[in-house]
Amino acid sequence: MSVGRSEHYRQTFRLPDGAGAMGFLAFWGLAFGSAVLLAPWPVGTIFGVVGWGCTALAARWFWRRLRQQRRGLRADAAGLTEEYWLRAARQIPWSEVYDLRGDSQRATIRLASGERITLDADLPGWQRLARRIEAAVLEVAPDELDTTEVVPPEVIRDWLGIEPDGTLVCRGRTARLKVLGLGVAWTAVTGLLCLLYAPFIGAGLASRGAQRLGMLLFILAHAAIFFSVFSGGLLVALRRAWRESVGRRVVADASGLTVHGPFGERDYAWAELDGIDRLTDGWRVTAGDESFLLPAAGAGVGQLVRALQAAVAARAAGQRLPAGGVLPAGALSLARAGATDAARGLSRSVDAS
Repeated sequence: MSVGRSEHYRQTFRLPDGAGAMGFLAFWGLAFGSAVLLAPWPVGTIFGVVGWGCTALAARWFWRRLRQQRRGLRADAAGLTEEYWLRAARQIPWSEVYDLRGDSQRATIRLASGERITLDADLPGWQRLARRIEAAVLEVAPDELDTTEVVPPEVIRDWLGIEPDGTLVCRGRTARLKVLGLGVAWTAVTGLLCLLYAPFIGAGLASRGAQRLGMLLFILAHAAIFFSVFSGGLLVALRRAWRESVGRRVVADASGLTVHGPFGERDYAWAELDGIDRLTDGWRVTAGDESFLLPAAGAGVGQLVRALQAAVAARAAGQRLPAGGVLPAGALSLARAGATDAARGLSRSVDAS
């Protein structure tokens, strides 16, 4: 068993702890240090050294921590690829994966070198990725863990209302009222801040020589704090709302679902789907630690919703749904260790518990 096509898991970007304080220190230092261009020596020089020194320390702090920030993980037939924001990606062949252990909160991949890679809630889909690794690299088959009879494909096709070789395609859009409201709020706040700071920037531009540069540095550093807090906060909320409201296309068949979203597509086996909830403007389908939205109406939506509800009910009744090469959610409750093997680089043993 192996990972099929390349699958990308986007890491949630989170500023490191203390980023707010260090950001404030950076802009404060920039504004404080502008005194070197506005005040006479030695006062201006002292202020400049202190202020710009603080900015330099804050910039160094951000640089070191952002270099450690992972942008995402990619799994394909060759192995895992760790992608970073500020440094080159690192490729890890499957033969280097030695052990995989996890629980409901996180999973830890141990490499042959002894290094550990942690998968947790900051990587949406981490449970799914862990099960893929478990199935592809450690060669754990679903039958080894669960002997319950699987719901036949013809039953799932009946749920979907499709022919043996057919698919159900669902298209639609969720309401964008929230996106519109946040967009208007962001435009208003950003425009108001621009009007507020425009006279000060004009006064700075009217100055001459070093005084002009000093005034502009002071004004822009001061403005950056307010823009980042108010305009930046609304922009983050707007981006999140837009991602949730973009129209989606879902293709379903007897083996599972393929969800086409704004940032690519993702496959889900029926065994991964564990809930469907009604929202005011659509439906939320949960699959482990992931979820995706279905619109309230659209081509094929009603049939797909009924099929998902039937699948969730069957799972709640103790029936087993097709895993499609993905291990059941409870598989990670067992720790697994790999040992070096001449033929494959890995073999599997299941620890007794």
